[in-house]
Amino acid sequence: MNPALRALALCEQWALDALHAEATLRLALVQLGLGNIPKARDAFQQCQLKILEQSHVDVQGDLWYALAQCELEEKAYALRHRQEGRNDVFENVDVKDFRKVIFFYKRALECYSYVQHRKRMQDCHYFLARTYHQLEEDPAMMRLRDHHAKRALELQADMNRAVADFEDLPCMWIID
Repeated sequence: MNPALRALALCEQWALDALHAEATLRLALVQLGLGNIPKARDAFQQCQLKILEQSHVDVQGDLWYALAQCELEEKAYALRHRQEGRNDVFENVDVKDFRKVIFFYKRALECYSYVQHRKRMQDCHYFLARTYHQLEEDPAMMRLRDHHAKRALELQADMNRAVADFEDLPCMWIID
């Protein structure tokens, strides 16, 4: 946490807006990892505009991916507390509405497709398939689930093939 706060202070001191937004994004991810969803959501809202205006497409993908994670964490937290009988925590969260999650993952997938970040593309396809699976009442959602699951498996096979191709290369020694 301290390095992220130090980076924020340096960015404010030297007026580095894009870097400040990226440091705020990383701080929000730390807050999300610690389970502090309201602080994470506030930090995401602080940095969202600057990242979308000034940052690289890969960082924009990280933002959309993190927003989707935040939505899912908030739904899981609200559902867990409702099952325990505590309805006062995140009472306005609809645990059955996944439209924002799907929107965020699709935007992240679009950004990662531009830079060919295959691992993150696979993750987005996987989580989209899982999200569509939650909406199993609609047959159209099952087709979308199958499409994204197939793409996730194809990307995994491509990554496995790339690793295998690299391992089959003979060792080369370059001596000056």
